[in-house]
Amino acid sequence: MNTHVQLPAPRQLKGVAGLLMARRSVREYAAGPLSLLEVGRLMWAGQGISHSSGKRTVPSPRGLNPLCLYLVAGDVSGLKSGLYAYEPRSHALDALGYGDLRDELYDAALEDQYWIRDCAALIVIAGDMESAESEFSDQSPDGKRGRRYIHMEAGAAAQNVALRAVEMELGTVLVGGFHDDAVRRCLEIDREPLVLMPLGRSLK
Repeated sequence: MNTHVQLPAPRQLKGVAGLLMARRSVREYAAGPLSLLEVGRLMWAGQGISHSSGKRTVPSPRGLNPLCLYLVAGDVSGLKSGLYAYEPRSHALDALGYGDLRDELYDAALEDQYWIRDCAALIVIAGDMESAESEFSDQSPDGKRGRRYIHMEAGAAAQNVALRAVEMELGTVLVGGFHDDAVRRCLEIDREPLVLMPLGRSLK
C-alpha cells in the first residue's frame, strides 16, 4: 500500500492563500508611525465584530470571548503614547494610561528581543483564565480544558492580525518569550498575557 499521497500543488495564490504565502516573522521595521486606520484594522482582525449577532472574527467556544486585545502605542499618528484596550462592540480604543511602555515590555521579555523596543506599537493578547476555567469546568474540573481553549483562541487571533498586517505591508512577529508577571505589572492588567505582537512598517 502506498502510504505517501502527493497532493495537488496550491496554485491559487490570491486572496487568503497569497497572504499565507507572504506571511513571515518580521523583527526589523522601517521608520515611521502607524496610522489610526491601520491600527483599527489590525485590532478588528484580532477581535472585531463580524456579524450582526455579535459574533467575532475569531471562533470562541460557547461564545465566551475571554480574550482582550490591548494596544501599546508608541508611534501611532493621532494617538498619545500609552496603553489602550480594544472595545469590539463600539470598535474603539479605551485609554488605560499614558506613557511609552515599549522599553518596559522589552525589559519584561526573555533575552534581547530588541524588536519589542524598536517597533511602532504592540498588540498584547491577554485572556481571562478564570472565566474560561469556570465555563468549561464540566469538561475539565482542573481547568485544563478551559486553558487549552483560550490558548487556541489566542493563536487564531494572532494569525488574523498577522495576515491583516501582511495585506497592509506591515510587519509583525508573535512573541511568547516573556515573564508573565512582569508584563502584567507593566500593563497593570488582571488578565493573563498570552502573546505580544510588535508592529511596524516592513522594510522594502
